[in-house]
Amino acid sequence: MVIEKEWPEKCAPLMRERRPDEFAVTFAGGIEYLEYVVVLPDGFDTYCDAIGLVKGRDDYSIAIKRTGAAPVEVRLVARGIPSQQRVGMRLDLKEKTGARHR
Repeated sequence: MVIEKEWPEKCAPLMRERRPDEFAVTFAGGIEYLEYVVVLPDGFDTYCDAIGLVKGRDDYSIAIKRTGAAPVEVRLVARGIPSQQRVGMRLDLKEKTGARHR
């Protein structure tokens, strides 16, 4: 199953208020594979922490893709998520060096 959505208002705490924001999901049944991607607007970068996942215990990775002028992309990949376990990532903004915003 693939769910793709554009939900700019979800990011209000992060983008408008410049506060850390959580991107997390909980499923009623276990999930074998989860891939969660957040693409930031041009000119922004982020710090990132896992939610509900522990290194050495859970099978997951978080990667921040920074490619020149392209928008920053944060990708969480997790495997073997038990039912009712809330998992995701917490993002905290940092501006790209030299970026200007209105």
